[in-house]
Amino acid sequence: MYPLLVSITRHFSRYIPIFLALVFLTSCATAPPVANDIVKDGNDALFYIMAVYEGEEEKDVLKLKAAIKKIDHMLAGSVLDERNVVQAHYVRAVGYHQLVFAKSNSNDAINIEDVKKGLADFDFVLASNYSGEFHNAAYIAGGLAYRAPETADLAGPYWRKCADSQPRHFGCVNNVASSYFNGSDGLARDFQKAIDLHTLVFDSGTQYRCAGSFSGYTLAAMAVFFPNYEYRDSWTEYSSKSLEFASQMVQSQNKSNACAYTTQLLTAYVLNLANGKTKPEYLKEVLRITGSNHKKAIANIFLGNTQRDAYDTLPREEYDSNLCGNRLNLIFYALVTDETKNISRDTQAILEANPNNCEGDRDWLDALETELSLP
Repeated sequence: MYPLLVSITRHFSRYIPIFLALVFLTSCATAPPVANDIVKDGNDALFYIMAVYEGEEEKDVLKLKAAIKKIDHMLAGSVLDERNVVQAHYVRAVGYHQLVFAKSNSNDAINIEDVKKGLADFDFVLASNYSGEFHNAAYIAGGLAYRAPETADLAGPYWRKCADSQPRHFGCVNNVASSYFNGSDGLARDFQKAIDLHTLVFDSGTQYRCAGSFSGYTLAAMAVFFPNYEYRDSWTEYSSKSLEFASQMVQSQNKSNACAYTTQLLTAYVLNLANGKTKPEYLKEVLRITGSNHKKAIANIFLGNTQRDAYDTLPREEYDSNLCGNRLNLIFYALVTDETKNISRDTQAILEANPNNCEGDRDWLDALETELSLP
């Protein structure tokens, strides 16, 4: 459902900063010792869930379920002031969000009750007197709602709410731009509106971590493949800046693939190739830093070191989101080099993958078919 790389913003929402300073929750001074123990356990759960959200802890389904249960006990068995109650609901909602994403990323069945409980917590926060302190609530709620067909229609209203808020949440603006790109979430397809909104997000740089990079990268790809629309800047400006933003996040997070940096490098190579430029240094950087045999294979195909058909002999990627992103890069490359014999094979691989993890890539297929008529 999302354009190139914008889906990553939704999939890996930990890249959007938390405007929330966690404080130790406290029960009232006269509470019995058991209540204080419940609050202590609840605090441990709060910090664990937020560490998972920030990418400091691995998503573990059993640990997330245990943490959610501790917050349940804290809310039911202790006396908290109003703000702390709101905070506990917020973090429990984030816990459900991470639990659902952990299952989705491993292609396990999503429990719709987990989605509904998380959304109920987010709604509680958004209706509270402290909603302004939880700037990410509507953004994450939309991401959670989108994971289940039963609640997917709720995603758009959540994102539009925070896209129009003051200050704007540029992760939400990014997602509304995505909705205009693909004509979803209650909005008709409008590439020009998508371009205009992505430009706003692009201007935010790294303020919202990867959002500016993703929007800049989407703009670069759109400007190359769909040049008949109005863009404020050139594709080279979008591409170079998006890589610069991603590189900054790689350094600040000390993660070699922050903001899907290697995927961005591969596509940047193709966009340059489409305009008569070669950037082998991008491919060499991918080979240097990636641990993915699939991305290494793509880099070597682009370098001319490996035949295209060799890619299809590799074992399937662990995650469908990686599979679809890799296949889309191969489609871009085929369009640029006019070596289109494998496009139908790459298209089929994307269409057969888990749609929850390949929204953006499917949307690009639809857009390319609409604008260019894929072979």
